[in-house]
Amino acid sequence: MTPGADSMVTFINNQNYNAEVDRAGKPVLLLCMPKGPDFSGQSILLHQVAEKYKNTVKVCLLEEELINGFKQMLHIKGTPVYLLFVRGKEQGRMLGMAGEEQLTAFLSRHLSSPDGDAGEEASWE
Repeated sequence: MTPGADSMVTFINNQNYNAEVDRAGKPVLLLCMPKGPDFSGQSILLHQVAEKYKNTVKVCLLEEELINGFKQMLHIKGTPVYLLFVRGKEQGRMLGMAGEEQLTAFLSRHLSSPDGDAGEEASWE
């Protein structure tokens, strides 16, 4: 990780969810994962993705105390889960442990068209 990489990942809590996810000016990649034996590896991956996509994607980590409520709200069956939001709407999810290639492919697939619909405006703003 390069210096300042920690500041590239936004921690999401009850107070900032709307501002950071729903009203973000670019797509948001959000990791929902409790701390455990595999957390460190996925956290490193999250920071790598934050560096790689810093100009096009906002990268966030859901605070642990929100995970159960978030899973219920979005009908998430397990963790870790990576979710991609555009203008507060879920555009895709990837369940399970990820590697850099898998997460990059997931982002590429969902970012090729901002709304997943070629007929929509092609701007994120």
